[in-house]
Amino acid sequence: MELKDLLRVMVDKEGSDLFLSIGAPPSMKAHGKLVPMTDKALPQGYTRKIANQVMNEDQRKEFEEKPGAYGRRCWSFQGQYICPAK
Repeated sequence: MELKDLLRVMVDKEGSDLFLSIGAPPSMKAHGKLVPMTDKALPQGYTRKIANQVMNEDQRKEFEEKPGAYGRRCWSFQGQYICPAK
């Protein structure tokens, strides 16, 4: 499942925030509650792959040099519109 797929599920279920954590299923905030999107943890390396897609070069460099500083990291980004599936 790619980031765009996760975002589409989130939009379809009226979610507002996407949470990706190593060793845990992707989750979203929906109607004020944290809800798992699947029952399976993300594959090894997936969280880093997604983080690298949304970080700029300076953020990636800092992430590699100071990994502890990114124990909990929030990103906000805008991209193409994700429309609900029909």
